[in-house]
Amino acid sequence: MKPSRQYLWITLVLLGGIAAFFTVVNVLPKPEPSGFFETHRKEDVAAVWSSDAGGRLEFTRAGEFTASNIRLDPTCTDAYDAGRRNERFSGTGKWKFGSFPDEPSGVTLEFTPTSTAPDLHPCTVYSMFTGTPERPALQLQQDRRTPEEYTRGEPLGR
Repeated sequence: MKPSRQYLWITLVLLGGIAAFFTVVNVLPKPEPSGFFETHRKEDVAAVWSSDAGGRLEFTRAGEFTASNIRLDPTCTDAYDAGRRNERFSGTGKWKFGSFPDEPSGVTLEFTPTSTAPDLHPCTVYSMFTGTPERPALQLQQDRRTPEEYTRGEPLGR
């Protein structure tokens, strides 16, 4: 049985379309790495991150963290004013990947201050990854006006 002309024509058009598709896909520009540190791997975050101002964040692979001497986030107090902008505090909580809407990727901290000050309460603290893959760093959202970058130390095994 001899294939019909219509069958041959449809076969050629389909093969030509597939070839054209793969040609276009191969010619399109490939996304290049951004040059910034970005991750969604817990082992990349599980480490001690410290700032030149004495702030310290210790993240575990289990999704917990301890913070010491970090700048006060306005959402963590009922009595925040500009005079408290440089106040520092400590606490613990859980972390997960995510950042403030419309910001670069980072981690979100469900933070519970350890201070007994009556105006402090649990809050959400956002961070953004900064730095490069060779020098991973992050910045807390509340530090945007007065940049304080936390650089990653040696990863933790836990």
